Amino acid sequence: MTVQGIPVYLPESVQQEIFEELLKLTLQAVEKAKKEMQANTNTRYLNKKGLCEYFTCAPRVIEQWQKEGLRSFYKGKQIMFDINDVHEFLEKKKF
Repeated sequence: MTVQGIPVYLPESVQQEIFEELLKLTLQAVEKAKKEMQANTNTRYLNKKGLCEYFTCAPRVIEQWQKEGLRSFYKGKQIMFDINDVHEFLEKKKF
């Protein structure tokens, strides 16, 4: 069985509305997928690179925090940080 298409011509404004609605739905789907991925990913323990990405900062900032008492531990050869410890450390730095 072959399905025949019927050409439909819409005004430019209607085409634009349809495009914008599809774009909005696509962006919502992407954001939902990101949140689901994040929920399935262990973000409690981060290495220095991950912590830099989390706080959008340079590695030297993390190194300074370590000098000031930020707790860390080794996992193999990598230094790891517990995000709960980091938040607690930063809370104490508030003035």
